[in-house]
Amino acid sequence: MSKALQVDLRQDGLDLCAVGPLWLAATEQRTGTIGKSVRIGITRDVHQLLRFCERGNAHVSGPKRLR
Repeated sequence: MSKALQVDLRQDGLDLCAVGPLWLAATEQRTGTIGKSVRIGITRDVHQLLRFCERGNAHVSGPKRLR
């Protein structure tokens, strides 16, 4: 997700509630169905469904079957 939004360590420490290059905002846009899957790149609790993402979103990393 951060790659798709062009967020990297240059934004580390920014106040996300203040006006600036990166901030949190409300939107009127509806999200798609939220899915859950196993997390990737971990060795503990690998079978727990602790990864949440918008189904079918091309910006979600990992195998397509987990999107």
